[in-house]
Amino acid sequence: MKTRDMARVVLRQGNVISPTRGALGLSDLVISADGKIASVAPYRSDSRWPHASKVLDLNGLTVVPGLIDAHFHMLATGTQLLTIDLAAAKSVHEVIELLEARGDESGSEWIIAGHLDDEHPGARLPTLTELDHAFPRRPIFLEHRSCHFALCNTGAMERLRLPSAVRVNGVLDGQLVGIARQRLMEAQGEEFVERALRAASLAAARRGATTVHAMEGGDLFGDFALNVLERIRCSLATDVVVYWCGTDVQRAVENGFDRVGGDSFVDGTLGSSTAALRFPYADDRASSGSLQLTEEEVADFFSAAAAFNLQSGLHVIGGRAIEVALRGIERALPKAEADTRWRLEHCGDVSKQQLRRAAQLGVCISTQPAFTYLRGGPRGVYAQRVGPRRARRLYPLRWMLDEGIHVGGGSDSPITPADCLLGLESCVNARYSDQRTSALEALRVFTSGAAWCAGEEASKGDLASGMQADLLILKENPLTCAPDKIQQIPILLVIRRGRPVCGPLMEGDGAWQ
Repeated sequence: MKTRDMARVVLRQGNVISPTRGALGLSDLVISADGKIASVAPYRSDSRWPHASKVLDLNGLTVVPGLIDAHFHMLATGTQLLTIDLAAAKSVHEVIELLEARGDESGSEWIIAGHLDDEHPGARLPTLTELDHAFPRRPIFLEHRSCHFALCNTGAMERLRLPSAVRVNGVLDGQLVGIARQRLMEAQGEEFVERALRAASLAAARRGATTVHAMEGGDLFGDFALNVLERIRCSLATDVVVYWCGTDVQRAVENGFDRVGGDSFVDGTLGSSTAALRFPYADDRASSGSLQLTEEEVADFFSAAAAFNLQSGLHVIGGRAIEVALRGIERALPKAEADTRWRLEHCGDVSKQQLRRAAQLGVCISTQPAFTYLRGGPRGVYAQRVGPRRARRLYPLRWMLDEGIHVGGGSDSPITPADCLLGLESCVNARYSDQRTSALEALRVFTSGAAWCAGEEASKGDLASGMQADLLILKENPLTCAPDKIQQIPILLVIRRGRPVCGPLMEGDGAWQ
């Protein structure tokens, strides 16, 4: 059957960019009825498409593959979109004011808030006494901006049936915060969870994502929301690849998960000085962070996952945590298939030698360029934590790519905004010039590189015949746009599986109807 006979939609005269082949020039891209790309061919003014249901003349607008957010927390992102945002609160007084002002808007007895930030100058966390005094009757759950711990008042801890030992200060971390989140979501109910998941997926789509790698369930969030996600998955704005955030491989197998570990913590974060560094923190010489899993536990996890042929990965930020993960993978190699695709999430304080070993082991890295773009630089939080010299080498994307590692870009939303164009800008316009990438490399990190990290490179991450028709129509070309303006490029249309999802080209005369 000829391409024009298969055509359902034709995008004519688009400036098509492939992350693997570069700029293809003005082209006609044909989407077949099964939601795949039928062809991408040079534009010809005399081409006719009599059997197409829709022909959209782009007149030189840019077409790129749909972007992939390789590290995304759907439930946490959606929950924060539906509840109170504390990002602007710079003091305990402002936190309490925001909670009081917006607490009645939720329609729930619970007051839930996120983005609690104690890194503003002079800021601190509210104490249990302060929360109890301000809210003696209503349960309060405050998620820290890192999503590594939360605060509750006494009323919330009683409702969540938390052990009396934690009720001394109201700080929930480790496995306890995962248990608390699970019970909190159960208290809100399936309808709330569904709204949160839909809101998160749509927010990602509006900023260019057609697929998200969702770090969900397990020790971080509990599995309550995963049942809801599975039920609504096909009707979301994005494709969702689930990474179950637990290290109990047998439990993962019994529950049908084929990707395990995800964002399970080997260490903490740089912002909270809990990432396991290879050196003391500059602002706390007595500490170099701590490990949450031992080398033996990590090796056992990777070995067990390999024995069941599951893709596995872990959260590692500090150099000591990265070393523990690499040694665990090396010990698991005898049980691994040829293409295991181990994943390391984040890789902040990583050395060139460690990256070389990762490349040799076939490890892929899911990293977050916006971390250093938003919080890096000589006056940023990272420079305070590790010192200005070492801060220049954090999250070294340039080094990763130069070692030939498959790298997927993510947002870690809600830690940074669910915005893949911000991710591209963060790569090209990185705070330190020696870590910057070209615009085409940045596009690759958020398309074909991210697809490879999930084993989906045969169907996603590029614009070629037979691939899933996930693509964006942009008003400007990210390869030629000013590096600090990429985030501002208008997204005119998001197409997933050959169908429009969102964007202004869905509206008005001549639009995709």
